[in-house]
Amino acid sequence: MPIPESASFLARKPTVPPTFDGVDYDDQVALKKAQDAIIREQWVRSMMARLVREEMGKCYRREGVNHLEKCGVLRGEFCVCVCVCVCERKEIIPPLCIHSTPDCERRRNEEEERDAWRLMEREAD
Repeated sequence: MPIPESASFLARKPTVPPTFDGVDYDDQVALKKAQDAIIREQWVRSMMARLVREEMGKCYRREGVNHLEKCGVLRGEFCVCVCVCVCERKEIIPPLCIHSTPDCERRRNEEEERDAWRLMEREAD
């Protein structure tokens, strides 16, 4: 059974979506609300990744040599959490990422194009 949300929690909860789409950058209040919503969403995702990682560690210790078979679900969840966090922070994309978001795909394609251009420049020299 979920815990009911308190009035003070609901008062601080963001009322805007966690994105800058449609935000007027001249309106400082709207910009700050969007920033707060984005930071809150990123924080929740990081904590989810941390919780899944801790559970995966417990599963690895508990299952021993059978951890590849028994902990596969947690490993997949962890990869999803990490890939979403990494793509949102614009860091390096893990090569074995099983989660595919449009932002991940776009960044992966951009990196592949840059690598191809660098290779062509090296061959030209």
